[in-house]
Amino acid sequence: MRRRTVERAEIIEAARRCFVERGVREATVEDVACDSGVSRATVYRTVGGRSDLIRAVMLDEGIELFRNVGLAMGAATSAAGLVAAGVSAALATIRERPALRRFAGPDLAEVLPVLTLGAAPVIEGSVNLLVPILASARDRGVVDADADLRHAAEEMIRYVLGLLHTPSAAADLAAPEVGAERAARLFGPLLAVRPAPASLVGQGPLTTSRDPDLARSWSAAHNET
Repeated sequence: MRRRTVERAEIIEAARRCFVERGVREATVEDVACDSGVSRATVYRTVGGRSDLIRAVMLDEGIELFRNVGLAMGAATSAAGLVAAGVSAALATIRERPALRRFAGPDLAEVLPVLTLGAAPVIEGSVNLLVPILASARDRGVVDADADLRHAAEEMIRYVLGLLHTPSAAADLAAPEVGAERAARLFGPLLAVRPAPASLVGQGPLTTSRDPDLARSWSAAHNET
């Protein structure tokens, strides 16, 4: 089992090199097999065909992308800031990583099937990486305790993928803050901490509130009554 895992990792790394050096259109399964030192049949058995190799490289690149996203989101103090930081970090990483830059630029037409009709595994894998980051923000009080994290994560992932499909992709990658600000307006409300119901006013301090500003506001209102 360990050898199979190592073999798969070596094949994915070879595919990444081939896509970056030759381009997605020119790189073949035979190239990947030769570069990784295994047979063509082993590539098919271990990872799959060309689309599977593209998807595997995308998911592998996603680990580094979401590491950067997590670091950026970790400093956010509001839901809107959280979304903006995450999307900006994602777009900046796509611009900086050679394989992702190729997928989003000169080779976009070649990878579109993986990002559209075949996007389900990429979206699911990305959501699984993003949800723990949002959960951490929820635990810090930046995200509402009752927010649907998987729904918000999927919407954000689809938004970033949508940017890569459009003619403005180059502009979005050149100025990540523009797409980030738009994302904050769209998805910030899905995660923002909700005010306490009016019926709670007068019933004692909000000691369980995850939003310290909200707790202070309640206390001030309570002291005035």
